[in-house]
Amino acid sequence: MVSSPSFRSRRFASRKVVPTQQVLVFCLRQVWFALPIQVISKVIPIETLHRVGSASAIGLVLYHQQEIPVLDIYQRIFGHPLAEEPLTYLVIVQNSQGELLGFPLETQPRLQRVPNSAFSALSATYQTESTMRCTQSLIISGETDPPIFFLTFDQLLQAPPMPSPCLPS
Repeated sequence: MVSSPSFRSRRFASRKVVPTQQVLVFCLRQVWFALPIQVISKVIPIETLHRVGSASAIGLVLYHQQEIPVLDIYQRIFGHPLAEEPLTYLVIVQNSQGELLGFPLETQPRLQRVPNSAFSALSATYQTESTMRCTQSLIISGETDPPIFFLTFDQLLQAPPMPSPCLPS
């Protein structure tokens, strides 16, 4: 007796597989950003962030008896530090040398699966004229959803911090 494919297997066989990427999405001052999930090690609540001075662009978090340097992601993207806001979450990433670094956030980030077709390159004019750094593409999920700026991880790590006001330029 020849068995026919079940209804369920025929239904799944007719589904198209849409290539996607998983990203970590977060908001900084009402602008949405994303990082590729491959660079994320962990997201943790910040218990204590140690800084030298209130305008310091770098801090330190102790996590499982390990020192994690904390970089001001807002300053790296926009060129000026985030005003004193309560920073509640830390995105821990790993650089190419295997060192763990942290980026503090005001709100909890979320995982999102995005179809590859939702990514589009930012225009050269926008990249030249914008005050934002470290972005080369945009994620547009739907007509009513806000755009998400996809951060270029290597550029984010290499972005020069703002010069200290205490040092002569």
